[in-house]
Amino acid sequence: MEDNILQLAFTSVMLGRMTYAISTWWGYATAAGQQRFEACIRRAVRAGLYPADGPKLHQLVSDRDDATNNGESTSCRLTASTVTKYYNSLWTTQ
Repeated sequence: MEDNILQLAFTSVMLGRMTYAISTWWGYATAAGQQRFEACIRRAVRAGLYPADGPKLHQLVSDRDDATNNGESTSCRLTASTVTKYYNSLWTTQ
């Protein structure tokens, strides 16, 4: 499998799980706990699953905090119109 596909899968699945609500719990984690998460990213870089120049975990936390403080949404918002459009598109494509 190509490296970019593996990196995409790692970033989508593992990094997504690691950073779920990270701005909420990151401040409560001990320094040792934060280092364990950073070590996971370092191991992924060595294995070729994450780009070496990719953002580190503490950078992702500060970016999410900055986005939240600026009023930007960091999550997907489902509205009734988007759900309806998706539901209707399921029936029209068949």
